[in-house]
Amino acid sequence: MRKPILSVLFIFVFLSSGYAQLRKSEHWIFVWDVTLSMYGYNNETDTKPLYPGAPEYLSSPRKDYVDKKSIHDMKGGIYIEKYDIYDKVTDVLTERIMQIDEDELGEISLIPFNNKVLDIYTVSATAKGKNDICAYIKKYSNLQLTRTNIQTPLVSAMNIARKSGGFRNIIMLLTDGGHNMKQPSTQEFYNTLDEFCSFAEPNDAYLFYVMLTDFALEKDPGMLPYLEACKRIKVIPPDEDLRLPVNVQFSGSMLYNLQDEGNNAEFDITVETGGRLPDDYSLRTVCEANDYFKVDTIGQKPIDGKLKVAVRLKEGVTMRDVEQAFPRTYNKKLNIHIKPVEEDPYVVLLNEDCQLEVVNKAERKMIIRINQK
Repeated sequence: MRKPILSVLFIFVFLSSGYAQLRKSEHWIFVWDVTLSMYGYNNETDTKPLYPGAPEYLSSPRKDYVDKKSIHDMKGGIYIEKYDIYDKVTDVLTERIMQIDEDELGEISLIPFNNKVLDIYTVSATAKGKNDICAYIKKYSNLQLTRTNIQTPLVSAMNIARKSGGFRNIIMLLTDGGHNMKQPSTQEFYNTLDEFCSFAEPNDAYLFYVMLTDFALEKDPGMLPYLEACKRIKVIPPDEDLRLPVNVQFSGSMLYNLQDEGNNAEFDITVETGGRLPDDYSLRTVCEANDYFKVDTIGQKPIDGKLKVAVRLKEGVTMRDVEQAFPRTYNKKLNIHIKPVEEDPYVVLLNEDCQLEVVNKAERKMIIRINQK
């Protein structure tokens, strides 16, 4: 039994208002499969329901009139019982779009496709733009019986991202099947997935490959190694909710006073997140090249909004070495670069640098003496 995904787009991470100044504008690109398999028809045998026996609560059987001019092999002009997920997908798709943060600079694009790209519809990420694109989705109709071409609309999405200039590009590809065209071939589709790996980072792009049914993988298991090879591609299987990207911001700098801290100091870096970090997400620190200090994370995961780090002397370096090398009143800033241990498309670092300010001076103290008479 094919298992459509229902909760695919319901989960949404609301970003806090504190990110407004740091976060980049986003271009959301929805690549939307509108082949007739979404209505329950098998594109290869024409008249068979694709999801026989689908649970009632997932997709209720209904009767739809099909124009014989559009689908000539379906005994056109009659009513045919079939299971479909089309309305479910349009419901969650429009709901998700309405949850996108409003941003006059941001954009939302929709690419409906079957055996080719049928349209590219782009609006600004404003209230009006979101309403317009949702109305477009609700009115959209395609009754042409075709095979499924995923390669061409993915290339179109990459071209949009390539031209966006300074945007964070989030591509969400929703399909219930696999690429089954002769031209472009399956290998050309695989090559495009492979190309996305080198394309993604310089274009700040992420691909969420949303499999609306288990048929999407069963139809083309050969694509899985290509999807898993790229850290900026996230596969969303039918039984997994889609969590959208969490923005992370590091703030503050650390003041390391040799006179007070000694050779073993610990500091907290404030971490603000616009949502819940994945359970297995961890971070590491890389300190600017220097002869004396190293900076290590402790635990590697922010706890209660803090990332704990330790400043240590490098092996073989003593405090005497440091104090001799650093004259009194010395003040030097070292850049601390924070990186994920493994990149996760769900987490976007808004800034990756903090500073360690090293000083070597005694604290000034004011002594008040009270003479009693």
